[in-house]
Amino acid sequence: MTQKTFGILLEELKTIPAYNVLLPEHGGHPPIPIEKKTLIALQYLATQETMHSIGNHFDCTDSTVYNQITSFLLALEILMPKFIKMPTIEEMNTVCNQFELLANFPGVVGAIDGCHLEGKFSKDIGDDFINRKFRKTIILQGLCTAKKIFINTNIGCSGRVHDARVLSESRIYEELEQHGPEAVFGSAERHIIGDSAYPLRPWLMVPYKNRLHLEAPERNYNRALSKTRVVIENTFGLLKGRWRRLQLMNVGSVDRMKKIVKAACVLHNFCLFQDDYLEDYLHTDQTVPQNVYNIRERDANSTAIANAKRDGIRDNL
Repeated sequence: MTQKTFGILLEELKTIPAYNVLLPEHGGHPPIPIEKKTLIALQYLATQETMHSIGNHFDCTDSTVYNQITSFLLALEILMPKFIKMPTIEEMNTVCNQFELLANFPGVVGAIDGCHLEGKFSKDIGDDFINRKFRKTIILQGLCTAKKIFINTNIGCSGRVHDARVLSESRIYEELEQHGPEAVFGSAERHIIGDSAYPLRPWLMVPYKNRLHLEAPERNYNRALSKTRVVIENTFGLLKGRWRRLQLMNVGSVDRMKKIVKAACVLHNFCLFQDDYLEDYLHTDQTVPQNVYNIRERDANSTAIANAKRDGIRDNL
């Protein structure tokens, strides 16, 4: 984070009364100013340093470091609706145009995927979070724009849960199923895109399956979708590269992990809004393999509508 971005972040944090309450150190030391407490929290999120190491760097106790981080995480949770939100109907025109520049795939409002974030869990809950790679993780479901901005997140599902099920249990799924892309995106021609782990819906375009038996138009469609969809993988890479605490969260509590991920996502967007973008932060990670997960159809016509829409995009690429 640049010094300019840090200064703007401080101004945002100063709008939160609870964050401006100076927390005293143990042992009668004077309260820690807002600038220092913010630096402590950023150091924690940007590294894998221990709290003891961070405390030594900032000349404060481990418990003080923990308290300052907790205060910062709560403040970022308050700021989350301001910095992670769906574009307005008017803004979606720009979003769709930016996506279309990638591979001529039309009508894309966002690219969706799930990202597994590893943690160390207490023994009583740890087994419930083991994913298909035998790692204990929580899932960040992210929906992003072509500019790598998160516009929707769902955080905290167990790592053993399939991406399609995470989607089906999220608020954005309920909203789109109930109201459709016309109401949510402003047009039936708009949609989000995902990989083959997701179901085909009128508002969610995914690849054609059975790759070995596809004709040229279907293969061309799949290539265009893949080139467009990869932006969400790059977004996760940038997120985990800049905020390295996400690479392993040794905090025990799932609730605290969720707060850390929320804060990192807010900071990710905040930095990009300030044009604070550094490719050097990019972190690559392998995806977790998934079997097909079938979501129960709510509308007998939805599959036919979705297939017709996908075929129409295929024919016009």
